[in-house]
Amino acid sequence: MRKLLVLLLLFTHCLQAQTKLHKLQQQAEAGDAGAQCDLGDIYYIGEGVTMDRLKAVEWYNKAAEQGLAEAQYNLGIVYENGYTVAMDKTKAIEWYSKAANQGYAVAQYNLGTMYYFGNGVLMDKTKAAEWFEKAAKQGYPDAQNNLAIMYDIGEGVLMDKRKAAEWFEKAAYKGHVSAQARLGSVYYEGKGVLMDKTKAIEWFEKAAEQGNTNAMGILGIMYYSGEGVLTDKNRAAEWFQKSAEQGNAGSQYLLSNIYYIGDGVAVNKKKAAYWCEKAYSNGSEEAKVFWEENELWKYK
Repeated sequence: MRKLLVLLLLFTHCLQAQTKLHKLQQQAEAGDAGAQCDLGDIYYIGEGVTMDRLKAVEWYNKAAEQGLAEAQYNLGIVYENGYTVAMDKTKAIEWYSKAANQGYAVAQYNLGTMYYFGNGVLMDKTKAAEWFEKAAKQGYPDAQNNLAIMYDIGEGVLMDKRKAAEWFEKAAYKGHVSAQARLGSVYYEGKGVLMDKTKAIEWFEKAAEQGNTNAMGILGIMYYSGEGVLTDKNRAAEWFQKSAEQGNAGSQYLLSNIYYIGDGVAVNKKKAAYWCEKAYSNGSEEAKVFWEENELWKYK
């Protein structure tokens, strides 16, 4: 009885899906741009139909020609990456521009990125910043972070540390991990804001919780030296360990040091050698010197 009920439910679900697809097809054929774009999505991912990306592009084209920004953006993605169609960066720029000029935030961001790198268009950092700003003002966190970086270093805009801090903060509050780490640095160094090591710790911890290895390493340093927090060498060792395990060469080197001298952890020359070798293999010149000066090869 239970199996029969499951089969009946599955049949009902399939029937509903087919009915919905049929209705969407009718709407799309009648010229509904939204339905055309949705149908394109369905064919693109093969949802309830055999995947057919050529058909997807055909439906995106129909919707885009009617001025639907989402479909224009989708075509930009298709042409930029050569999905199904021949890669054509110029066409990608054209479609992104159409969507961006309608206020479609992610298209504005992608267009900014293409101007930034000179991808399909002449490199123009000023235009890149303009498009990032349009997307940023709509709350798009990647654009907010990129715009902050440009204000921070004076690229495409006049350097403005205060504006950089403001945009990093907006992106950070939206959970953008890189912005959280950078905002930690902003408060740590007092760039465009009053120096505040406690706030720096808070933002580094948010970034570290999302897996940012640089933030983990900096937290290790701050707990080790008691900057913004009470000195806690055990916790410092924990952060160095987490960062080191994810391949951060600086943390691997520092972890090697504390195992060598037994600061926050028990002395363990074998582990010191292990992490020093890892750090050196990941490009740390300091680790190479430490390895040779302390003859760590003896403890392998």
